[in-house]
Amino acid sequence: ELSQHAEEQQAKIREQDKSLNTAYYVFGTASELKEQKILSGGFLKSTKLMAETFNKEYFLQIDIREVTQIPLYTTKAKLWSNHPEGTYEFQEASNGNLTFHVTDTQRFWSLTKFLIIEVK
Repeated sequence: ELSQHAEEQQAKIREQDKSLNTAYYVFGTASELKEQKILSGGFLKSTKLMAETFNKEYFLQIDIREVTQIPLYTTKAKLWSNHPEGTYEFQEASNGNLTFHVTDTQRFWSLTKFLIIEVK
């Protein structure tokens, strides 16, 4: 019985660890992000992040301990989600395409577990 209890505790700890280290990201054009209700506005209205209504199913799930770089396959990008200054950077490859790089994982994900990048 003690062995079974220890096994259940280990499973619970593994699940909590996974949950604590899970985050979500998405990148897309302004129109794609608006279609998924992640951004709103445009033409005569300023563009805004729609944190309350966005389609969470559209995001990709990652383990923040393993993923610190995301290739964006474009030459221009804008970060929309709220993350502390100095915890990330856009790095340009030799072909001109950008890669999003998290430089301080713990601080970067401290405000939100959702990363939103608009590509142009």
